[in-house]
Amino acid sequence: MGAERVHSVKTAEPRRAGDLMARPRLTAAGVAPNGPGVTLVVAPAGFGKTTLMTEWAAASACPAAWLGLDADDRDPAIFAGNVVAAVRRVVPGFGEGALAAIRSEGAARAVGRALADDLLALEGPLLLLLDDYHEAESVETNALLGEVIRWAPPTLRLAIDSRVMPELRLARAWALGQVREFGPEALRFTRAEAAAFLAARGLDASREAIADRIWEVTEGWPVALRLAVAALQGTHGSPGPHGSQGPLAGIDRLATRPVVREYLIDEVLSAQPPAERICMLRLAVPARIDAEVARDICGIDHEAAAGLLDRLASRDRLLTPLEDGGYRYHALVREAFADRLLATVGTETVAALRATAAGVAERQGRIAEAIRLLLDAGREGEAEAVAVAERHAPAAEEDIRPADALRWIRMLPPALVAESPWLLMVRAASEGYAGQETASEVTLNLAEAAMARRMDVSPEERARFAARVAIKRIFNRRSQPFADPEGTIAALDAAIAALGADRSLYHTIALYLQGQLLHGLGRTGEAIERLRSMQAPPGAVPDRLSANIGVPAAEFALWAGRTGLAMEIAERAARDGDALGIANVQAAARTWLGVGCLFRLEFAEARAALAAALANRSAIGMFPEREAMLAGAMLLHLTGQAEEAGAMIDHFLGETKGQRDAVWRAGALTMRARIAVAEGGAEAARPWLAAADALGVDAAMPVIEDSALTRLQVGAQTGGDAARAALAALPAAVAAAEARHDVPNVIRGLLLLALASQDHAGGHAAARNALDRAVALAKPGGVLLPFAELRWPLRRLLRLSGPEALELAAMVDSAMGTVTAGSSFAPRLLTA
Repeated sequence: MGAERVHSVKTAEPRRAGDLMARPRLTAAGVAPNGPGVTLVVAPAGFGKTTLMTEWAAASACPAAWLGLDADDRDPAIFAGNVVAAVRRVVPGFGEGALAAIRSEGAARAVGRALADDLLALEGPLLLLLDDYHEAESVETNALLGEVIRWAPPTLRLAIDSRVMPELRLARAWALGQVREFGPEALRFTRAEAAAFLAARGLDASREAIADRIWEVTEGWPVALRLAVAALQGTHGSPGPHGSQGPLAGIDRLATRPVVREYLIDEVLSAQPPAERICMLRLAVPARIDAEVARDICGIDHEAAAGLLDRLASRDRLLTPLEDGGYRYHALVREAFADRLLATVGTETVAALRATAAGVAERQGRIAEAIRLLLDAGREGEAEAVAVAERHAPAAEEDIRPADALRWIRMLPPALVAESPWLLMVRAASEGYAGQETASEVTLNLAEAAMARRMDVSPEERARFAARVAIKRIFNRRSQPFADPEGTIAALDAAIAALGADRSLYHTIALYLQGQLLHGLGRTGEAIERLRSMQAPPGAVPDRLSANIGVPAAEFALWAGRTGLAMEIAERAARDGDALGIANVQAAARTWLGVGCLFRLEFAEARAALAAALANRSAIGMFPEREAMLAGAMLLHLTGQAEEAGAMIDHFLGETKGQRDAVWRAGALTMRARIAVAEGGAEAARPWLAAADALGVDAAMPVIEDSALTRLQVGAQTGGDAARAALAALPAAVAAAEARHDVPNVIRGLLLLALASQDHAGGHAAARNALDRAVALAKPGGVLLPFAELRWPLRRLLRLSGPEALELAAMVDSAMGTVTAGSSFAPRLLTA
């Protein structure tokens, strides 16, 4: 061991910063009398480790000994001598045993045990603070300190700060709860702390947007906050003018300021092994880092890449772990490293590294990141960015993820998108799904023009493209009555033939549109069979078309009131969706399964299916998602949870506020009125109807909610002129439901007509007639929901009816008798 050499200046506690901001949550945690024996503060440069340690020293209720370490302390003799000198500042005469062990040149562990013996002889508690331990760390110093920790008395509180995790043997102490760690996340300023820090320095951070932006740029990094102050203040420390670009112009350019770059390079990068510095600079190219991208852009093997990332994250704390298993640099570190990389290797090399990182991102399915990396590479990367989007945007559309595809397309230069018929086609589809039919038609025109300019496309691909355009144009007109339904069915047949073996989403859409047209012509059975004929035979391995086609087939069966068939089809579609991993089929099929169960008052099964559907709401698609939400609300209402039902609808209305789908919002509002009229009467329902009327749309929403019927239900229950007007209008509403072959809502309309008729002169026969018609429609398919919803008002009329009505009433009573209150269904849906 080296000679005894004590540096007394290192044992003086450093001067506390003049602009220090106290953070009680950290100070209190460090000086708690019942805290663990060892506290580690491990974070990169600039996280305020030393500042926090001085706070602990100042706030300590017991004597606090301070030791600032440097490279000399890698000699265990010097380290131990300095520890003794630090303690002697507060405990005179301390450490004779340790000094004797040093003079006799004992081994590091022996000196550590002697130092522990001296600490054990102290009469009271002691706080020992070791600052910058990374400077002193060596095998022998670690061995010496490890012995001190192992044998130290319970009255010793040891605080160690370091830029890297010390390689001390602390497993036993960790297991006994004797070690606590403060890492970068704990040391970051919270939003509130950052706002207070800025305000205390005379900066206009009182406006929430300004404080939030500063916090987002700095991520609460203490040194970055100080640099932010410098960016916003004048040269003499007072608030400077912000200029015409606003108060945050300096903040947004923070990482490019020379003082920031120099600090990050000198304090963060230069402390790393020289052989690893260029790799660390290369890791600044992608926003997200993992072993695969580190391997490719650093040119090292996978094991070495994984080891480097683990060290930078767990030991050096330079990387922040992400939830998906990757890592990232602090934004300011990344920008400074990227700037140094560019200056070191030049633009061509950086562009090549971006392309390499983009390839990894694409392989991993992170398409937006791949496109961004290629676009950042300049004009050379733009063509490949378009190619990436062309490879993946159609697949995203196929998976009913139009928002993803549209986001990728919007990242690209518009001039390049205008030359890609495939990207324009995806954009047109996304616009059509969002209800922007006019915009979709314009984009389809542009897509056809772009295809006409392409000389590299085969005749077969042109024919398939034209078929998709034709199908999309028909889809865009789906909300309007078709002047020639039979001709449209024939046009769809021609498009399907042109698609050939392409059993894609467009094939599914064409069959669905044909089914709608056939259903509108009163040929629902033909529609269902046509759809089912395209499915793989029972027992065969399903494909995407086979899985997709079950969803509309189940929907048409529900419209026809054939609940058993609908549930059978939906169950198979859900199984196929599970087998193929198609999220939208899994969710939409379970929506229709849940609706079928609800129609039959099979509450437990309905609850399970709807909960599964809504747990994956983003994949359901617009129409089934709303049906699942409203079916869930009706289920809650029927099972005595009206308040939860209203909360579910309110949650949905809040989510969709500001969106274009006013039709769907209006339907949700009338469903709210429907529940309110059942629970509290017409007055309770009227505000919800007024809110729906204010949207100015016709909001018929089969299968669950027919808004016209809900309005008439409220009117019938109001009494007086409103009730007479409702009675007069109900036959037309029933006829409208019959015209669209919507059996569940025909049944509901007939029951409302029966209730409205019985209280008027000569209405008893009309009421019986309407009720008998409803029973005749409901019984074959088991459509019990309307009877359950209107159960109490119907009781008197049912008692005076025939055996068929009484049998159906008994089925409803039996089902309602199984209802259990307090289900966890509503909270789960609200959370999802």
